[in-house]
Amino acid sequence: MFPTTELQFPQDGVRLHLPDVTLVQRITGLTITATPESAHVHFNTNRPAMSILEIFYYRTGNVYEDSMPENLVGSRLELLIGPGLRHEFEVDGLPQDTRLWFRVTATSPDPSVPRAHAIGQFFTLSRTAQVWFDNLIVYRSGDSNSPGEMIFRGAAYDYATKTMFSGPFRRPAIGLGYSESISSGAKIHDPFGTTAPIQNAPPLVTLWVEGSDDDRYDIPLPGTGLNITGEALPQDSIPGVGHGEDEYKVWASAGDDVALPVTVGDFTLPFKLDSGNWGVAWVMFGRIIGNVSSRNISLPPPLVWTAVHSTPAMSVDAPVTRSTVTRPFLIGGWAIDRDAPSGTGVDAVHIYAYRDGDPSQGQFIGWALLGFSRPDVAAAFGNAQFTQSGFNLWMSDSTLTPGNYRFDVYAHSTVVNTFALGRSFEVTVV
Repeated sequence: MFPTTELQFPQDGVRLHLPDVTLVQRITGLTITATPESAHVHFNTNRPAMSILEIFYYRTGNVYEDSMPENLVGSRLELLIGPGLRHEFEVDGLPQDTRLWFRVTATSPDPSVPRAHAIGQFFTLSRTAQVWFDNLIVYRSGDSNSPGEMIFRGAAYDYATKTMFSGPFRRPAIGLGYSESISSGAKIHDPFGTTAPIQNAPPLVTLWVEGSDDDRYDIPLPGTGLNITGEALPQDSIPGVGHGEDEYKVWASAGDDVALPVTVGDFTLPFKLDSGNWGVAWVMFGRIIGNVSSRNISLPPPLVWTAVHSTPAMSVDAPVTRSTVTRPFLIGGWAIDRDAPSGTGVDAVHIYAYRDGDPSQGQFIGWALLGFSRPDVAAAFGNAQFTQSGFNLWMSDSTLTPGNYRFDVYAHSTVVNTFALGRSFEVTVV
């Protein structure tokens, strides 16, 4: 159908295998926004392409082949467009409160490049939903010791078989998704009219949609030393999950063989991650009002990193803060990272000086010399690997003019490969 990101889930975590995007036509960032009697579709292509949107009535038992003219509701053609720009379609006059499916085709002017397809379903509805996004999920597949991980217990029948029985949604890539609680005894309705009771349902079911790798931005995780990259999600572009009284209607698909994640609010992690490969993804969480349209959108897969503990510690022993020093003088102390597997865990100490504490008058003084013996530090932390944790830097007569200064000293951790800790002191230089 259309090129997708291949994901593998080995025992030790998640690994991504991305195709060579230079040899294929790709459709990414696909979003459909359905309103009463109309639909807005936009997406990206990685190469110049002529694009066609076709919208069909849904018919039970349909297989999404290349030709279904008898069910065609509307179509639009867009001429050649440059790479990285969005293809935009607006289709009006659609039947209201109707289940439809759509197909997007992108054709390169280079005949050697296969065309790309994207297929999805949606509703045109007269009522809308309030949905917002406020959570982050962290998970590691196949490891029951990961924080907050939940496994299907008796409810692990193949959701994908029922909800997306053919086409590219048979085994959806693990990416961004919409999370909704489903209690035991609730009913899952697939898009094709079949109802199946859920017994012993887990507390949380996460619904996933297809993945892509466009439109990313950096999201810091405070206090972890980590950064993730993800896609900003517009509130009108959600996988369709609606509910009425005592039932849930599910139009996306839960991933196969995926450990359910812990939900972490406000983009913070209240726990430390064990060493190993972890996946991170946004979760879209909302409170439904009325009905909500069903949308299939192309979103980035979770990123993978090796998460590690880092517990840095340092001290500046000389000079004493708020003292007066005569040039030349020594700046000395010690720095370690207690989670280093060997050595001190610190491979650089940088020192800056700010006259009168003014950031606009700062200057880089230099790198301290490392490896000075500090048996007292090793004894205090109960580990001989921290014996050579001392650092020293001699300040010469010509480095600074007399005056009041604030010094900032930063230690670079080999555990997280960043400047993980800093210390400041103030002195008067004469």
